[in-house]
Amino acid sequence: FHHVAVLCEDYDAEYKRYVDNGFPSATEFDSGGRQIAYMDTRASTGCMVELYPDVEGIHTLYKTVRDIQEGWDGKQLVWTP
Repeated sequence: FHHVAVLCEDYDAEYKRYVDNGFPSATEFDSGGRQIAYMDTRASTGCMVELYPDVEGIHTLYKTVRDIQEGWDGKQLVWTP
């Protein structure tokens, strides 16, 4: 795996917890006014941890991804709406 996602009730506190435990941020970015970060946990877990705030928009995004893949037959590698 490259990364696993973690939805955080308190993003800032969770981010600080990772940093305080020796897992620095590999990258941070803003998505629609919300901070998202990849925490470098590779030495401990073998992959990164992606921190998201636990908000409805993230749930909607992943529901859309899930809905798209449910009907995928593996033949068309690039999805176009």
